[in-house]
Amino acid sequence: MNYLFLLIFLGLAWFFGYKLRLFKRLSQSKIALLIPLYMYPNDKTKHYYQDVMNASAHLDITAIINPNNGDFDTLSCEWIGTVNDLKKHKVTILGYVYTNYTKRSLREVEKNISSYESLLDIEGIFFDEVTYQGKDLKYYQSLRDFLTRDSKTPYSILNPGMATDAAYILGKNAPATQIVIFENSYDKLKYYTPKPNGTNLSTKTPRTRD
Repeated sequence: MNYLFLLIFLGLAWFFGYKLRLFKRLSQSKIALLIPLYMYPNDKTKHYYQDVMNASAHLDITAIINPNNGDFDTLSCEWIGTVNDLKKHKVTILGYVYTNYTKRSLREVEKNISSYESLLDIEGIFFDEVTYQGKDLKYYQSLRDFLTRDSKTPYSILNPGMATDAAYILGKNAPATQIVIFENSYDKLKYYTPKPNGTNLSTKTPRTRD
């Protein structure tokens, strides 16, 4: 893995105000946004997608789409059209796939990946419900190998939502391109200190910027 980003789910909070000031501040930094766009694209939700497309002119945005919880054989024209529109605005698209903490079979997960690739033009896969324990590393390495060997989308993100065993992020055996080690609001991030092996503890002293 080339580098590890601290990927923070700023996405939904992002929609509820402060957008102009936030865009200006972020566009002057090197921060990239990872946004869960899980809502079905229709007349009631299209403004969320439009907000992302507008912001992509100023920010590096990766959007996670989630048709039918990632488990589908066909897709509506709304999904296909929306993904094409996002791509035109240079938004990186990842497909959501859940692993149920390794309880789903690899064949099931690989089938979901193949469905995305056959129906949508995506750049990678966002794996959710991921464990943090070293004993499960081979499961996620198998998915990485499937992506790099048998698919067109080798880019992947794992979401344990907390600090993992070091083997998940170090060396050539790392099972993904990036890993989400924090999943909460910015207010909580100020008090967050990552701990090893899945403990997600905080301190009473806010974290300061370097």
